[in-house]
Amino acid sequence: MTALLATLSGASGSGKSSYCREVMRREPAVRLVASLTTRAPRSGDLPGEYRCLSGPDFDRLAPGDLLWSIGIHGHRYATARRALEEALDGTDPSIMLIAPDRVAALREIVAGERGGCGRLRHFFCCAPDDAELRRRLERRRGRGDAVDETETARRIEECAGWEAEARMSGVPYVFLPGCLSIAVAADRIIGALRDG
Repeated sequence: MTALLATLSGASGSGKSSYCREVMRREPAVRLVASLTTRAPRSGDLPGEYRCLSGPDFDRLAPGDLLWSIGIHGHRYATARRALEEALDGTDPSIMLIAPDRVAALREIVAGERGGCGRLRHFFCCAPDDAELRRRLERRRGRGDAVDETETARRIEECAGWEAEARMSGVPYVFLPGCLSIAVAADRIIGALRDG
């Protein structure tokens, strides 16, 4: 496998973590680009997916050390510039779980600093149908995610909007339909990392 960086985007419950977990199980050389967050660790987090910080510790991060900082579902998230540099300079492929609205910004940063985006591959995980998405979100509530009925309805609506935006964004996404099995989605991601 070559040292490429694959991004996985999509709404809550679209399968990003499950796909990533399967890719990393099959391909141990694949690294995960960690995110910084103010939310508490969850049992379903991937190893190394997050570095959880208190609000005051998050506030002390130097803006120049971050690619971006965003708020999603009542928590703050950021990506450290150093984490991206390590992924792009490394010899092993990496995966970055990233909010859909940050993919274009990532491409601009990489194009500006690296002269092009040839080492990036982008995947958008489409949400399953509403009934399946509701089931997945309710399962997350059992794992400690604060997803009540109002939040579930909001996230279902948000899924459709994010997918529509992704399709119109001009980002060269590979769209992974919400009906794909974890194994098939992982096959497609691994294939892109192998083919370069």
